[in-house]
Amino acid sequence: MIALRVSCGFDIILNLKDKEKASRGELLECNLDGQKDQKVVLHVRKVVPWKGHMEEPGFHIRATPKYPCFKRTYDIYLSKEIFCALTNPTEHPIVDGGYFVSRSMLDRMDIKYFAL
Repeated sequence: MIALRVSCGFDIILNLKDKEKASRGELLECNLDGQKDQKVVLHVRKVVPWKGHMEEPGFHIRATPKYPCFKRTYDIYLSKEIFCALTNPTEHPIVDGGYFVSRSMLDRMDIKYFAL
């Protein structure tokens, strides 16, 4: 998993190893932009704690601590349904890949998947 902060929000790129780990129930973790003090954790669950703040059903993002500080963790929750649709694209999985986008209170979230 690669997580980047871009001008319009977050950009997360998943690959085949990430799909296999999440299918086994493991959490996907990485540092945001390679920084040691900011981490992104992707949770794939049957039920997502959706709060309704501009987010798509089956998606939620939470930052801890809530107040800006140097150390921060971004927990991203995706439903199994969305994760399966993302990681099993209808088009060519290596060339076109899968794509999911949602707004949130924090920013826009783009999640991409390529079967590499």
